[in-house]
Amino acid sequence: CHSVRQANRSAMLSLTSVCIEPNNCELWKAMRVRVCFTCLESVPPTSWRLAFIADYSGERVRVELTRRAAGQYDAGSHTFELETEEMDLGHIERQVLANVGLLQLSVASSDPAWGGGEGGEGGEGGEGALSSVSGERVLLEMRSVTQVTVGANGHLIRSFYDPID
Repeated sequence: CHSVRQANRSAMLSLTSVCIEPNNCELWKAMRVRVCFTCLESVPPTSWRLAFIADYSGERVRVELTRRAAGQYDAGSHTFELETEEMDLGHIERQVLANVGLLQLSVASSDPAWGGGEGGEGGEGGEGALSSVSGERVLLEMRSVTQVTVGANGHLIRSFYDPID
């Protein structure tokens, strides 16, 4: 588990720690991500997305891992967990996978009051709203550099590093 630097925050959310398990294992294995965060104010209903981006410095092949809806959060401390299935990576060439990747966690809202929903592509929304994806306003994004190497047994091994903003 990693503590998250204060810089990884929006006007509404502040991540305090992220735990990604298992680590230092075969790349394709299922994972669990536990996020501890503080809401600086009431936050509208959200959705949490987790993706892996293979070969971040080159081809940037995105693999969506999971998405889960969550209710509204009141101001205060909270914990949220996401679990994935095993990663389906058969469509990605091995040399693309055996590189530096990125695990990306985003929290978004489709609430029109926060700039999401229909027409959510505009620059409106609350202070700290980062971007829009599929009509949702991204409220916070966490990225963890993921080194993928070939292990002694020939399998691709992932190693997650401290989350960055």
